[in-house]
Amino acid sequence: KKRGRKKREGMVTSKIDAPFVHRLLILFVAVLIELAGGSIYSFGTYSPGLKDKWNFSQTQINLVFVLSNIGLYTAFIVGFISDRLGPRAAMMYSLICVGGGYCIVYLVLAGFIQIFFPLILGAFFFVGQGCWGMYVTPLYINIKNFEIEHRGKLTGLLAGTFGISSAVYTSIYKRGYHEFDKMPQFFLGLTCATILCCLLGCVFLRTIPLKIRDPHKAELETKDNTPLVVSLPSSEKHINVYMGPPETFKQLDFWLLAFIGMTTIGTGLMIISNIGSIKMSLGGIPGSQNSLVITISIVSCSTRIAFGTLSDKLSMYVQREVFVLIAVILISLSAFVFTFASDFLYLPVILLAMGYGGVQVMIPTLLSFYYGLLNFGANFGFFAIAPAAGSLALNFMAGSFYDRQKENGATNCYGEKCYVTIFIIAGISNTISAI
Repeated sequence: KKRGRKKREGMVTSKIDAPFVHRLLILFVAVLIELAGGSIYSFGTYSPGLKDKWNFSQTQINLVFVLSNIGLYTAFIVGFISDRLGPRAAMMYSLICVGGGYCIVYLVLAGFIQIFFPLILGAFFFVGQGCWGMYVTPLYINIKNFEIEHRGKLTGLLAGTFGISSAVYTSIYKRGYHEFDKMPQFFLGLTCATILCCLLGCVFLRTIPLKIRDPHKAELETKDNTPLVVSLPSSEKHINVYMGPPETFKQLDFWLLAFIGMTTIGTGLMIISNIGSIKMSLGGIPGSQNSLVITISIVSCSTRIAFGTLSDKLSMYVQREVFVLIAVILISLSAFVFTFASDFLYLPVILLAMGYGGVQVMIPTLLSFYYGLLNFGANFGFFAIAPAAGSLALNFMAGSFYDRQKENGATNCYGEKCYVTIFIIAGISNTISAI
């Protein structure tokens, strides 16, 4: 009887793998968090409304977006918190930053606080900090919870969800919140959604150790650990999979990835933040940029999932770095196509979204393979300073060129002359990255 009971119990446990169910639950919560955290990418939708309501110049509204990107891509503090104190502390930090930032914007729009430009800059900086925590913390937890052969797919899924969120918020915004008197309600909704999802992360996000290490999987990890440029004496050696700052800074591969991120992601962020003004300068009407924002979001999400899945499936035949090269070429092409696209922007927008999505999923995947997961949050956080620098430089130049091309006394610039120079600069810089 005892043997039969043990046998039946073994059959039950084999059918229902409780840790696996817990991993799926954590993954589901992570998707919700990414969906809320990606709200930062909807800036291009509501930035024309903020610009008109607050009477900002194009340089000023670009600076607001740049500060949000600096917050988003200099959040190495979140990485250290996640690595050292765990996901709950990281999600609490994110809650305070993103919830507080959106709440300040709501209070200013609703008239409870007087408009003060440095306050707006600070609010969006902390929104960026919080959104980065909502991106990297669920990603870090889930790539630890699943086997290595699923790493690309998981990164693609979560990064794709983070990217698709702008389509969700854009659809909500244009359906009833684009009017001046309803904009405060939109930001109040952003505040509540991000705080709720951060609280879910505090409750559910945790690491569930894998039971058995398959020697074949370990071999796969070793093969995938070889960087594009090995900074060690022999190509037979591999970078330490537990390496973190400052040792990471001594690796040539890290700086190559940083330069690629600075040009490609910087270009993507510059165009995403200016897409409304780009469309308006070419004769678009207010709100016509919404379809472009949704297109970027959907195509970017699809590409992230596709690149992540294919890089896993083809890892034994095609180096993952090849996918990075394809993404860089797509972004370079998009920048040059923008220079003569006239008012039909869908072709360059699709090319940009494909390349941008590919880079966003492949670079964190490569960092995890090059330097392991122990210091992943810190390594990824310090890498992200490069896209922030690229976004800062390109957005500042884009705003300056735009304001210089305006007619005397005009509020807005019209014609291809408004952005052609920055598109050429972006195209050349991304061509250098591809080389």
